[in-house]
Amino acid sequence: MNWGNILDQWADRTPEKEAIIFQDTSLTYKEMNERVNALSRELLNFGIGKGDRVALLSFNCHQFMEVFFACGRLGAIFVPLNFRLVGRELQYQLNDSEPKILFLGKEFQNVISQIREQLHSISNYVVIDEKEDNFEAKSYEDMINSTNNTALRFDYKVDFDDDFIIVYTSGTTGHPKGALLSQKNVLFTSLNQIIDFQCTTRDVTLTMSPMFHVGGLFILTLPMLHIGGTVVIMKAFDPVQALRLIEEHRVSVVFGVPAMWGGILRAENIGTTDISSLRITVSGGASQPLSVLKKIHDTFDVPLTEGYGLSEASSCSCLLRWEDVQSKAGSIGKPFVHNSMKVVNENGDEVMPGEVGEIIQAGPTVMRGYFNNPQATAETIVNGWLYTGDLATVDEDGFVYIKDRKKDMIISGGENIYPVEIEQVLYMHEKIAEAAVIGVPDDKWGESVLATIVLYPGQEMTSEEVINYCKNNLASYKKPRIVEFVDTLPSNPSGKVLKTELRKQYQLDSHTSEATI
Repeated sequence: MNWGNILDQWADRTPEKEAIIFQDTSLTYKEMNERVNALSRELLNFGIGKGDRVALLSFNCHQFMEVFFACGRLGAIFVPLNFRLVGRELQYQLNDSEPKILFLGKEFQNVISQIREQLHSISNYVVIDEKEDNFEAKSYEDMINSTNNTALRFDYKVDFDDDFIIVYTSGTTGHPKGALLSQKNVLFTSLNQIIDFQCTTRDVTLTMSPMFHVGGLFILTLPMLHIGGTVVIMKAFDPVQALRLIEEHRVSVVFGVPAMWGGILRAENIGTTDISSLRITVSGGASQPLSVLKKIHDTFDVPLTEGYGLSEASSCSCLLRWEDVQSKAGSIGKPFVHNSMKVVNENGDEVMPGEVGEIIQAGPTVMRGYFNNPQATAETIVNGWLYTGDLATVDEDGFVYIKDRKKDMIISGGENIYPVEIEQVLYMHEKIAEAAVIGVPDDKWGESVLATIVLYPGQEMTSEEVINYCKNNLASYKKPRIVEFVDTLPSNPSGKVLKTELRKQYQLDSHTSEATI
């Protein structure tokens, strides 16, 4: 058994059921399976077999999932690339993973042309859409149409223990690392969601997040095809269009990162769109402010479940289930069925309720390791446990509460300060749309708290107002000493605020608005 065979099963059971809808293209399971069969045979003709890497650089599209399933059928290793990277960054990841073939969207021919001579492993380039005359490559649709044997069952000896995907982490320090996931890792993260979200063949999901990221690819998108449901794919996120697609296709379950949910709540058609088909909304990728959680719940009249995970654990690790959303607001919940999780101190002992420790986890979703990086693997996986770098507490009922990233914790005057706690308070203010808190060097205290704030349109605040507000809602030592008002916060494609960029800016930038109150 392998992921290619799972698609084959649904093509046999429900051949006329819609599998994927992307813009004007609708593919049944039979049609999608035939396209994957054709692509798999052509990849074999190109010399692609078990363990060979296959890279893809593209916006979301149905071809993305076709390449994914073809790799699953052949035992090849799929390498999805972040389309927001510049040439130098793409060059590093491509030379690190050493793919034999690169699939790319038409929009990325120029950036690849700039680095093509420095890419040493790639022997074939395939353009998914229209190919430019000066770009030497094969046509994706020509590959699909090159064989008449699309209906034949594809028999290739691949199973769930084989390597499957390399997902590059964000690279907050140094070069990004490639998390190597097996077919079994991906299987169990899908099963976790099918069980906890109670997915069925009748469900329809909308994929809004970029699929090069584990959130866009693994959260609900893959489980929906695993269970025989339907996936509606957006090329790129747009809140107005997202609401229209929910109404048009009667979407029942949907995942988004906090920035996406914020955009949807502010969309001009939020009050006029029929969203009654929704039964579950899921947020993840970053901590969702409590005020936003409540607003989403009130707006959609369905539970918002909040999840926690990371690439090294195949995306999903922990979930605040809908029955606990009200009573345990602010928690990331408890582990999924096929996950083991502990919060431990520096000695490796589980913490007592209320104590802060590091989240570690084990189980069938934990990665094989970092591709070609045994040292980083050994530092991250110890005795079978994945050390996440996330700090958390556990309450008396076993619910986990994220405090912060280990590296984001601020130590000021000997006190540990967790930015997420301050950000939660800032998000409660009616004038504040977005907030991010970091520590900056301070000669007296070691570090000081700096808050960067995006106000809602038409609103005004002063630094003193912000500091006084925090002082009234937090212990005094946690309040910001510096406040900066900005138009936008730097973020990656998954919606996470890039605090490394903020640190770079404000450790070098002397133009800060400091107030001591």
